[in-house]
Amino acid sequence: DLKAMKAMHINAVRTAHYPNDPHWLRLTDRYGLLVVDEANIETHGLVAMPPPHNRLHLAASPAWRRALLERVTRMVERDK
Repeated sequence: DLKAMKAMHINAVRTAHYPNDPHWLRLTDRYGLLVVDEANIETHGLVAMPPPHNRLHLAASPAWRRALLERVTRMVERDK
């Protein structure tokens, strides 16, 4: 897949669409792909919900701050 991506001039990939595997990161280094890492903090789906739920946004909630920060920290530690 990486060789095909490079042949089509694709130079970046988001990890949300690939397995979180250290071998994947080694391959992206070898083939020169920029990796845009994503932590599992998707919360935008609440916006499409009916009221009053559409006013909720976990990323803006102090109650969820620690949990979201822990997820991002784990991602950085895993993939650095």
